[in-house]
Amino acid sequence: MSQPRIAVVGNPNTGKSTLFNALTGLRQKVGNYPGVTVEEHVGTAKLAQIEVQLVDVPGTYSLAAHSPDEMLAIDLLTGNLSGYAAPNAVLIVLDASNLRRNLFFASQVLELGLPTVVALNMTDVARDKGVSVNPQALSELLGANVIEVCATKLEGFDALKQALQSAVASPQPSSLQIMPDVRAKALELTADANFGNAGRVDIERALIDSDSYAAQRIQSQQGDNAIAILQQAQAELSPNAPLGAEEARRRYQWIDAQLPNLVEKAEASPKKLGDLFDRALAHPLLGTLGFVFVMATVFQAVFAWDVQMMEAID
Repeated sequence: MSQPRIAVVGNPNTGKSTLFNALTGLRQKVGNYPGVTVEEHVGTAKLAQIEVQLVDVPGTYSLAAHSPDEMLAIDLLTGNLSGYAAPNAVLIVLDASNLRRNLFFASQVLELGLPTVVALNMTDVARDKGVSVNPQALSELLGANVIEVCATKLEGFDALKQALQSAVASPQPSSLQIMPDVRAKALELTADANFGNAGRVDIERALIDSDSYAAQRIQSQQGDNAIAILQQAQAELSPNAPLGAEEARRRYQWIDAQLPNLVEKAEASPKKLGDLFDRALAHPLLGTLGFVFVMATVFQAVFAWDVQMMEAID
């Protein structure tokens, strides 16, 4: 019997790869996904009682894919990628210090209907910023198990492994739906002969994003009749604005309504030396002066101090 597969997804810079590496250790391999130059990271993780295969899905901010590489994330999650079945569960990695931005993508993934565990990562960074997230309230909102972790310090890993094992052994997909009208229309169109074998997720994303890779794929595989039907459905679902803009409005409206119940902000921790350097180097004037100083030092070291350095080494 093959190992259960868990897809690890999240926005870029959420610590997703750090968490993946910590869970798999040296038991991972790197290659290329079929047909694209995107690196494939697959590893084995030992959970509480079983071993599973983890797949590090390329980081993305949205399921609105506009290139084959971005579409790879959706195809991996839905089982549309050749040679890859849909995962048994999904691990969504969120940045606890930037929950608002992360919840947009997380809500899209949860609507795919796969058993999901949420890793609330970078909790140390959030604490330094005076940000506290209520994991229980977030779990109730998303309909998924939420575990606080700090990947760089291996905090919360025992609870995370137990939650992942439960998701595989007793799958309970989230019931979250923010755009039920679009879901209903996509399900209706899957029965339309003009769409052939196109899946519900492809049709749903093509409805929302008319210039997305999903729409391009439907057009190349099913022809212009399918696109005409999509355009008519888009006009019915959102007559006053593009459906992509309507999705963004609804999702952020939902997120902003929930954030007061999820996040508390207190006084941030005192600035560390590294934070002060970051602020200085990011400053328009100080950063430019710092760049000039470093480049001048390198230039001097190469063209003026080289003889003295070589003599000192000799």
